[in-house]
Amino acid sequence: MTLLRALVLSSVVALQALWSGGAVAQAEDWPQRPVRLVIGVPPGSGSDLLARALSERLAARWKQQVLVENRPGANTVLSAAAVAQAAPDGHTLLFGIDSTFSILPPPQRQAALRPGA
Repeated sequence: MTLLRALVLSSVVALQALWSGGAVAQAEDWPQRPVRLVIGVPPGSGSDLLARALSERLAARWKQQVLVENRPGANTVLSAAAVAQAAPDGHTLLFGIDSTFSILPPPQRQAALRPGA
């Protein structure tokens, strides 16, 4: 199978999944309360401004308040750890930047993101 054919086939499958009612499986009553968008950079930074613009659009779409919570420090480990330890109800989201997912050494990432560690 050529690369072009594989790309076209995977795109068609993805579009079918989206159009076949993937949104129907979403809970109708979510979010039930304000959503926290946690970001690991200080207020006023470029990523913070982007997160705040995103939160305004999400709040309008979800008809629920989206709060941006800045948790700077430890190269964004604090924000990722806070989200990992939050209740698993979908009301706490992580706005990660590249260092959150790629720059941290794996042992540091595993220790910080394990709830109960």
